[in-house]
Amino acid sequence: MSAVKLSKAYSIYGASMGRRAYHGNTETTARFSVTYVPLDNGGYDNGGAYWGTGERLWRAFAECADSECGQIEFFMRARSRQDVIAEVRKQYPQARFFNSKA
Repeated sequence: MSAVKLSKAYSIYGASMGRRAYHGNTETTARFSVTYVPLDNGGYDNGGAYWGTGERLWRAFAECADSECGQIEFFMRARSRQDVIAEVRKQYPQARFFNSKA
């Protein structure tokens, strides 16, 4: 499984600290993709954003064909994918997930 290619997160002034979060309609029934975001030894993702070191970094993303949910993408630290799914369900109780029995 290949990592998601993230957008460029740096400029001539340096790397951004993390990435911006986008939250949409909390009543959405959209399907979320939860993926692990690998970091290099310095704590940077593949787009150049700096996260530091610590627990694993995960990306939660919902792709909607219409404006039913708005743009949803955010990152969080957690030990496992199931921990991330539990947190997403707190914010989006009706969320569904790709490749998951949750």
